Amino acid sequence: MKAEQIPKPLYGQAAHVVRKCGGIQSTARLIGRHPSWVLKWTYAKERGGRGGLIPDEDQQILMQAAREGRADLCPSDFFPPETRNETAD
Repeated sequence: MKAEQIPKPLYGQAAHVVRKCGGIQSTARLIGRHPSWVLKWTYAKERGGRGGLIPDEDQQILMQAAREGRADLCPSDFFPPETRNETAD
């Protein structure tokens, strides 16, 4: 799925990170999971999702991918938007 094809509305931290990684499919490939796992991050908890949060172990995998140059992410991408410096994106 291309970045412009990401379903709207995506929710919270997960939406930001998924967009920066190039979409659901690209993010899933980076962490070695099925795309439905990544999409679940973006659902509200009431819908069985993660409420816009990325599980800690997946955050670690994504940051490792960033250190290896496979993802354009930084630690601040995993914090709420109001605490991020959006001009750095």
